Amino acid sequence: METLQIGDQGPTVVVLQLDLQKKGKAVVADGDFGPQTLAAVQAFQKSAGLTIDGVVGPLTWAALTGVSPANQSVKGLDVSHYQGQIDWNQVYAAGYFFMSAKATEGVSVVDDTFAYNWAQAKAAGFIRSAYHFFHPSEDPTAQANNFLAQLGSDFGELPVALDWEVHEGTIQQELDNALIWLDIVEKATGRKPFLYSYCDYFNDLGNASWFANYPLWIAAYTSAPVIPAPWTSYVLWQNLGDANVTVSGMPASAKDFDLYPGSLAQLQAYAKG
Repeated sequence: METLQIGDQGPTVVVLQLDLQKKGKAVVADGDFGPQTLAAVQAFQKSAGLTIDGVVGPLTWAALTGVSPANQSVKGLDVSHYQGQIDWNQVYAAGYFFMSAKATEGVSVVDDTFAYNWAQAKAAGFIRSAYHFFHPSEDPTAQANNFLAQLGSDFGELPVALDWEVHEGTIQQELDNALIWLDIVEKATGRKPFLYSYCDYFNDLGNASWFANYPLWIAAYTSAPVIPAPWTSYVLWQNLGDANVTVSGMPASAKDFDLYPGSLAQLQAYAKG
């Protein structure tokens, strides 16, 4: 779960406030980590024998939820046509509860498995996100329209995602065009999209301060992700890409695995926005 402190806002703060209420602390679940929430956190930390710093990190989350930080995660997958046809009911039964499906790429490419994956994953009970593979040198408005046309009125339960991992043109052109795409898609879906990439790529882009306005989906095949500036936490972590890991209901092809660093209930609360 992401680290929270005074000044933070959003659905994860609501989750924190609801957890504090369960512990008998007087706090309103309004999504604003203000003085009232700070006082409730400090009171809880004192009662739990923790450092009274008002910062909700792994130890405070663990004490609140009763779950070890090492085990407090939800498994997910991100998929495209590379994975072939998937039996989403079997995947759900295997313990994967959220997914992201590639919808589009560039100004005109549509992933030919998207419609199937989007509908079947929903029917199976998955918490869903759709993603667009971004080409910075192509018209960002046309790319956004291509993406939104495939979603129709079903935007999924999680924010959608901008898969941003190929350099084209100048860095400034990349940044400008990404912002155009993000603005169009946010206005259409009502939520800020995920930014998906890996740490070195964000570093290449200069770690623009506005990145922090968007939730981070980080790719890092390591024991723990390095979080690029300006973020201090991530929401989703693509932690493994391995064709050798068997998942019931999926063909023996390349697979990308994701983790949400919290409980399923917390992910469901985040999905509600």
